Amino acid sequence: MWWEQTAKLLDGDAVFRESSDVTLLFDGGSDDATFVQIMQGTIADRAKAEAFESGMLDQLRSARPDLLGGVRVWLDGGSYVEAAYFTSEADARKNEASAEFAGPQEEYAALFGDMTFTDLRDPLIDTL
Repeated sequence: MWWEQTAKLLDGDAVFRESSDVTLLFDGGSDDATFVQIMQGTIADRAKAEAFESGMLDQLRSARPDLLGGVRVWLDGGSYVEAAYFTSEADARKNEASAEFAGPQEEYAALFGDMTFTDLRDPLIDTL
Protein backbone atom coordinates (compact mmCIF):
# COMPACT_ATOMS: atom_id res chain seq x y z
CA MET A 1 0.00 0.00 0.00
CA TRP A 2 2.74 2.50 0.92
CA TRP A 3 4.49 1.94 -2.40
CA GLU A 4 1.33 2.60 -4.42
CA GLN A 5 0.97 5.96 -2.67
CA THR A 6 4.66 6.80 -3.08
CA ALA A 7 4.75 5.82 -6.77
CA LYS A 8 2.05 8.40 -7.51
CA LEU A 9 4.48 11.15 -6.44
CA LEU A 10 7.17 10.15 -8.97
CA ASP A 11 7.59 11.66 -12.44
CA GLY A 12 8.32 8.22 -13.93
CA ASP A 13 9.22 4.70 -12.94
CA ALA A 14 11.47 4.22 -9.92
CA VAL A 15 14.92 2.75 -10.49
CA PHE A 16 16.45 0.58 -7.79
CA ARG A 17 20.18 -0.17 -7.71
CA GLU A 18 22.18 -2.21 -5.28
CA SER A 19 25.79 -1.81 -4.19
CA SER A 20 27.89 -2.26 -1.08
CA ASP A 21 30.66 -0.06 -2.53
CA VAL A 22 30.09 3.24 -0.73
CA THR A 23 32.40 6.14 0.09
CA LEU A 24 31.74 9.09 2.39
CA LEU A 25 32.71 12.73 2.10
CA PHE A 26 33.56 14.12 5.53
CA ASP A 27 31.15 12.32 7.88
CA GLY A 28 28.65 11.35 5.18
CA GLY A 29 25.10 12.65 5.19
CA SER A 30 23.76 15.16 7.68
CA ASP A 31 20.37 15.59 9.31
CA ASP A 32 21.20 19.32 9.48
CA ALA A 33 21.03 19.73 5.68
CA THR A 34 18.23 21.85 4.26
CA PHE A 35 19.33 21.18 0.67
CA VAL A 36 20.56 17.93 -0.89
CA GLN A 37 21.85 17.53 -4.42
CA ILE A 38 21.83 14.12 -6.09
CA MET A 39 24.45 13.61 -8.80
CA GLN A 40 24.69 10.70 -11.20
CA GLY A 41 27.38 9.98 -13.72
CA THR A 42 30.16 7.74 -14.95
CA ILE A 43 33.86 8.10 -14.33
CA ALA A 44 36.66 6.65 -16.45
CA ASP A 45 39.40 6.55 -13.76
CA ARG A 46 38.08 6.07 -10.24
CA ALA A 47 41.52 5.77 -8.63
CA LYS A 48 42.64 9.10 -10.11
CA ALA A 49 39.43 10.81 -9.02
CA GLU A 50 39.66 9.47 -5.47
CA ALA A 51 43.32 10.50 -5.20
CA PHE A 52 42.41 14.00 -6.38
CA GLU A 53 39.58 14.25 -3.86
CA SER A 54 41.60 12.97 -0.91
CA GLY A 55 44.33 15.50 -1.68
CA MET A 56 41.94 18.43 -1.50
CA LEU A 57 39.75 17.64 1.54
CA ASP A 58 41.19 20.38 3.75
CA GLN A 59 40.88 22.95 0.97
CA LEU A 60 37.32 21.80 0.28
CA ARG A 61 36.32 22.15 3.94
CA SER A 62 37.75 25.66 3.98
CA ALA A 63 36.27 26.84 0.69
CA ARG A 64 32.88 25.14 1.07
CA PRO A 65 31.60 25.54 4.66
CA ASP A 66 28.11 25.01 3.21
CA LEU A 67 28.99 21.40 2.27
CA LEU A 68 28.19 19.25 5.29
CA GLY A 69 29.12 15.91 3.73
CA GLY A 70 28.21 13.38 1.12
CA VAL A 71 27.58 9.75 0.28
CA ARG A 72 28.69 8.19 -3.02
CA VAL A 73 27.50 4.77 -4.15
CA TRP A 74 29.64 3.12 -6.82
CA LEU A 75 27.81 0.98 -9.35
CA ASP A 76 28.91 -1.35 -12.14
CA GLY A 77 30.74 0.08 -15.14
CA GLY A 78 32.22 3.08 -13.32
CA SER A 79 28.88 4.75 -12.73
CA TYR A 80 27.91 6.30 -9.41
CA VAL A 81 25.13 8.07 -7.57
CA GLU A 82 26.07 10.69 -4.99
CA ALA A 83 24.14 12.74 -2.46
CA ALA A 84 25.77 15.99 -1.28
CA TYR A 85 24.34 17.62 1.85
CA PHE A 86 24.37 21.41 2.22
CA THR A 87 23.46 23.95 4.89
CA SER A 88 21.12 25.67 2.42
CA GLU A 89 20.54 26.01 -1.30
CA ALA A 90 21.46 29.71 -1.16
CA ASP A 91 24.81 28.94 0.47
CA ALA A 92 25.49 26.11 -1.99
CA ARG A 93 24.78 28.31 -5.02
CA LYS A 94 26.89 31.16 -3.66
CA ASN A 95 29.88 28.96 -2.85
CA GLU A 96 29.76 26.83 -6.00
CA ALA A 97 30.64 30.02 -7.87
CA SER A 98 33.46 30.89 -5.45
CA ALA A 99 36.65 32.04 -7.18
CA GLU A 100 38.63 30.58 -4.25
CA PHE A 101 37.85 27.04 -5.38
CA ALA A 102 37.55 27.57 -9.15
CA GLY A 103 40.66 25.62 -10.19
CA PRO A 104 39.88 22.44 -8.26
CA GLN A 105 36.22 22.59 -9.35
CA GLU A 106 37.30 22.62 -13.00
CA GLU A 107 39.65 19.67 -12.48
CA TYR A 108 36.92 17.80 -10.59
CA ALA A 109 34.47 18.41 -13.44
CA ALA A 110 37.03 17.13 -15.96
CA LEU A 111 37.54 13.91 -13.96
CA PHE A 112 33.86 13.24 -13.41
CA GLY A 113 32.61 14.38 -16.80
CA ASP A 114 28.91 14.72 -17.51
CA MET A 115 26.62 14.46 -14.53
CA THR A 116 22.92 14.77 -14.03
CA PHE A 117 21.69 16.75 -11.03
CA THR A 118 18.51 16.46 -9.01
CA ASP A 119 17.93 19.09 -6.34
CA LEU A 120 16.05 18.18 -3.20
CA ARG A 121 14.80 21.36 -1.53
CA ASP A 122 13.68 21.08 2.07
CA PRO A 123 14.39 17.34 2.30
CA LEU A 124 12.99 15.35 5.18
CA ILE A 125 16.06 13.67 6.65
CA ASP A 126 15.89 11.46 9.71
CA THR A 127 18.72 9.01 10.24
CA LEU A 128 18.59 6.51 13.04
